Amino acid sequence: LIRTFANEGLGLEAEEALQTMNRLYEQGDLKTRPTQAVYSCTIDALARCGETNAAERAEALVKEMKHNSRNPMKPNEYTLTALLNCYASLGLSRKAVRLLQEMHEMHKNGDFANGGGPSVFSYGCVLNALSRSRDVDAPELAKELVDQMWTHCDEDGNEALRPNHIVYNSLLHCYAHHGRGTEAETLLREMEELGKSGRLKNGGGPCIISYQTTLNAHAKSRDADAPERARALFDSMDSNPKVERTYGAFNSLLLCYSAHGRVKEADHLLRKMIDLYICGDLEERPNTTSFNTLMDSLARSSISDKTDIALDILKTMIELRDSGYKDVDPDGVTVNIFLRCFGSKGQYNEGKKYIEELTGLVRSR
Repeated sequence: LIRTFANEGLGLEAEEALQTMNRLYEQGDLKTRPTQAVYSCTIDALARCGETNAAERAEALVKEMKHNSRNPMKPNEYTLTALLNCYASLGLSRKAVRLLQEMHEMHKNGDFANGGGPSVFSYGCVLNALSRSRDVDAPELAKELVDQMWTHCDEDGNEALRPNHIVYNSLLHCYAHHGRGTEAETLLREMEELGKSGRLKNGGGPCIISYQTTLNAHAKSRDADAPERARALFDSMDSNPKVERTYGAFNSLLLCYSAHGRVKEADHLLRKMIDLYICGDLEERPNTTSFNTLMDSLARSSISDKTDIALDILKTMIELRDSGYKDVDPDGVTVNIFLRCFGSKGQYNEGKKYIEELTGLVRSR
């Protein structure tokens, strides 16, 4: 029952079910006290419920396990990893880092049930928390944790902490979130070498998510050469037989071009994506958001013929829509951006006229 609540993210209901089990145990109507697995499921429900005080409630459950007057019990790695996951879901990265270090101390002191300790998944939860953090030093903290895993693995012989590709992808997400394009690409190349040598857990290596995340890091980077680096990385994917360039990879490169004001390159790429989809060589077609991304880059640019390009983009969207393609219909965002393009050139009323004629959508200034 509690697992069902956890799957649905029903934290309060899971807590109430646990309290009922404890009460029945105290009354003698339940032979055994709720186990670590039951507490872990309840904490997992709290991690998924999204309530702001979920972390405090999860911490209270761990204390209840340890200090129960009748039958105290040690938490196991699953219980504390569930708490780590709770911290991650709420963006409490500092708490997650501290708890992970406490888990190592508990392991040394024999305070884990069944002699357990932190696992790869435990580290993954903390890295996930750091990848969402806005703290400027989050990428450095995340890199230190991955280095720590290699130390435990190589120097201490703890194979349970050998990093896998998911750990590295989490670190890539952290770099991407903070716009660290150069560091992300360096890490990706490290993953490629680790994959070739078989050092990653289960013989893993970079996957399409790894490349796409690195492209996203370049998109958010302020480095002037980020578009060139992203393009080179995108082209290099062709030489990797294990990686196929998907719609997500194309879209990440499109975002990079657009974010850096490379309108011509973005326009060319978007039209190539359309052609590839029509030919059956791309699994998804560009949608309204893709076109809006391009047009927003155009609106922010100083290109002299931006109004002509904006009009061409709008007409392409309408042509695709009229040809039977879904999800390419101009929307309110399209209208706003289109009028920004024309307004920046002192042609707002002309732009509004095109909108009325071509789409029937009108925006009040």
